[in-house]
Amino acid sequence: MSLELSGTTPAIKGVAGSVSAPAITGDDVDTGISFPSANTIKFSTNGVERIQITDAGISGTGISAASDFVKIATATWTSAVASVDIDSLDTTTYKYFVMLWNSVPATDNTELTFRWRLGGSDATGSSYDWALGTNYGHSTTGLAANDDKGKLVYSMGNNAWEGCQLELVIYPKSSAEAGYQGNSVIWNGFYETTATSPRSLQGALFYDGGTSYYPNGFKIYSSSGDLATGDYALYGVKR
Repeated sequence: MSLELSGTTPAIKGVAGSVSAPAITGDDVDTGISFPSANTIKFSTNGVERIQITDAGISGTGISAASDFVKIATATWTSAVASVDIDSLDTTTYKYFVMLWNSVPATDNTELTFRWRLGGSDATGSSYDWALGTNYGHSTTGLAANDDKGKLVYSMGNNAWEGCQLELVIYPKSSAEAGYQGNSVIWNGFYETTATSPRSLQGALFYDGGTSYYPNGFKIYSSSGDLATGDYALYGVKR
């Protein structure tokens, strides 16, 4: 399964020319709605601009910060896929990416793994350092240095209500980051080995691809077999 992302998709496009609506007046209200220029919508009250919508996003009184957290993509699959590949991430606009993830493996007792991608190719070098801890009546921890992939989840069940549910903060390095900042992932979530064995987890990984390795994608896949079912939502956090 492959997703190609390029640039930003504006919420509203193609509003051209100039259209003005008559003001609506009441006892204490003077509200105007206008479309003053191409690809721009403005809303104002009492002569003060409150909201402006353009190709670049939404701005206005009390809501300017909302446009810094942008939904980029969602997907659902009900037939088995080998992996989920996210490519062409806009790392110039976005510093972090947040992913909400659910999946059930096709093969029982398989792990969920992660690799960075650049130009559609996986980073397979033995440069992944990861640490993963779980809690189920007692704590289980694991870690690896110089692995060829990052481990997101330990062995999961493949029946209904098993699999995993995760929240990931994904931080690809770009030329805007100094030194060894970036190329890291931090996550937490929940998974089941059987329907009666729920486990919470927390993990982190770092890929030491050098100070000039700037990935623009990533892959999530099973250690063996396919991803039977799943869904995700991907968000970008602007710089």
